[in-house]
Amino acid sequence: MKNNKLPFQIGNHYENWEFDLEPTEKERILGFDSYIYFRELLFLGVIPRYVELIFSWDILKVVIFTVDFKTKEQLKLFRDILDINFGNRTQFKNEYLYAEIYNLFCDIELWLIYIPDGYSIELSYGKNRYLEEIYK
Repeated sequence: MKNNKLPFQIGNHYENWEFDLEPTEKERILGFDSYIYFRELLFLGVIPRYVELIFSWDILKVVIFTVDFKTKEQLKLFRDILDINFGNRTQFKNEYLYAEIYNLFCDIELWLIYIPDGYSIELSYGKNRYLEEIYK
């Protein structure tokens, strides 16, 4: 199922972006390939500082954006935009992680992960089992 609000569609092939990617040293999921998307991207009114695409067998499994905000108000406004575009969210919290989770379709989720320093977030989407492997 395609979601037109997401800039990268889960399940698409590596070849769609192969000339816009650089491999990373970090392997977030054992056996998967991680790449930095180096073109500038506008997503819901913000430009992510960092965009990572994670593939298995050249199929896109997870997308991770790192976004920096200058103020708490900017972050809150962005959360409101996420609510408008993706519906209600649930919260997840443990001793290491505070996240808000949006169910997009089937088992695809979008996770807003709060980074403790300042007003930065990671916004990740993909199948929930891969997101859990990265963050839990």
